[in-house]
Amino acid sequence: MDLYQIFTEHNRPWSGFEITCYFSILVVLLLVYIHLYKHGKVKIAQIVAGLVLFTYACVALESTVFTRKSQGYHAYELEVFWSWKSVIKYHSKEMIKENLLNIALLFPFGLVLPFAFYKRLSWWKGLVIGFLLSAVIETLQFVLCRGLFEFDDMIHNGLGCMLGCVLAGFLFQKLLESRE
Repeated sequence: MDLYQIFTEHNRPWSGFEITCYFSILVVLLLVYIHLYKHGKVKIAQIVAGLVLFTYACVALESTVFTRKSQGYHAYELEVFWSWKSVIKYHSKEMIKENLLNIALLFPFGLVLPFAFYKRLSWWKGLVIGFLLSAVIETLQFVLCRGLFEFDDMIHNGLGCMLGCVLAGFLFQKLLESRE
């Protein structure tokens, strides 16, 4: 399965209810940002980055949780690094592809984080933020019976977010230095 096929398969058109929910929350978020902007608490770049992060999180939740059909049972794998054991022991190309795609899932999210905070973030903050977002995804998958709850996905997603955050933090720092 190639990336285009994964994207089209797991990103069906949103329903009217989903669109209404998304835009309702987006408007509230925008009003909060406008209030903060008027009081000098945020910059325009932070507003744009915050809205991009919200949108990306919604798309990630939609494609990893809400587009899936309920399995009817709670599935979980609590062994840490079980997926890499499968790669090493069985030479599973599908599992390594899945692991790499999980790293890639939150990489773009991490790229936007320094702009949302308007500062370079340490690598561990990117890791923690990615891990927490992934924990929300995994918990929803478990509670709604729509996938396999696993720590490996949280680790891979956190790693991807951290890598994006580190790269963007470096670029953000260079951008700020060039303005001085």
